[in-house]
Amino acid sequence: MKKGLMLTFIAFGVFCLTACDLLNGGKKDGSDSKEKEPADSTVYGTGESEQVLRVGSDIPVGTYVAFFNAPTEATPSEVAGRVGVYERSVDYRNLIWEDDFQTTSLCELKANQVVKLEYATLQNLESNPKIGELKNGAFQIGTQIKANNFTVKCLGTGSGGFSGNVGQAIFYEALTDSGFYSGDAFAAVNNLSAEQEISFSNVPDGLFIVLNNAEIVL
Repeated sequence: MKKGLMLTFIAFGVFCLTACDLLNGGKKDGSDSKEKEPADSTVYGTGESEQVLRVGSDIPVGTYVAFFNAPTEATPSEVAGRVGVYERSVDYRNLIWEDDFQTTSLCELKANQVVKLEYATLQNLESNPKIGELKNGAFQIGTQIKANNFTVKCLGTGSGGFSGNVGQAIFYEALTDSGFYSGDAFAAVNNLSAEQEISFSNVPDGLFIVLNNAEIVL
């Protein structure tokens, strides 16, 4: 009889412990639960006229937003920021991705690459996807541009090295280009003249758009 009572008591105790575990989501003292680490919010680069960062030692691997840092001695419309990604060393033969911009741009950095910045700083896209004006820069659909339907309009006057009365909207699946819009990641290019507008619909999330002398109208 005592043995039966003891077994009943043990079974009841196991039931209570199991119930508590279920109520706590199966967690044991927090040891099985790992909170997601916050994204790196460090600002990389000084925003000066020219700076080179090596991926791995100076900046981690990742996708970054490039922010234009207009020099005080120049009118913002007369100069542009630039971000260039190279394999191992800064050499035009090693160029993977380059963009001139006046708002924000993007770049994907991988191991053994270097990034050259001109009047620009970098911040991890996950920690800081914010954008200002949707013009003269590079943006990601779904992350920075929430709409999948929008219009691209030519700005009509060139600035920051862009040709006047000619605008471009270039789509990429990834931020790489072997030149003349022929890389595997290149998707499409749309040229605009004067104040021409082109409407796009059902643009898939994850696609990148580069605007030269053009802006997005939502």
